[in-house]
Amino acid sequence: MSQSLRVVLASLALLIAPAFCRADDATAKDAILVEIDPSGALKIDGEPFKGDVTPAALKAKFQSIRDKTGRKAIVLMSDVSKPQRASALVVEAADGAGMAVKLAKP
Repeated sequence: MSQSLRVVLASLALLIAPAFCRADDATAKDAILVEIDPSGALKIDGEPFKGDVTPAALKAKFQSIRDKTGRKAIVLMSDVSKPQRASALVVEAADGAGMAVKLAKP
């Protein structure tokens, strides 16, 4: 599957079947928090993500955190009303790492 098709499918997944939670609920506390600002910059667990924002780099980061902490889900905080490539890449990377994705309500 091509990279662009994976991004499109991941974007559709954000629109079709989001599982919402609040950033302060129990689900969020047991998950990796990923924040995306309007410019597309990422923070993972409050720390700016350094490196290329690619599915492979994000997947490696998520797997590393999962292996260290046992957390098996991602809570994504982003303005999903605006199309963001970064959101689709996070979903794709989380899926590749075998992690659940929940969208946090602001």
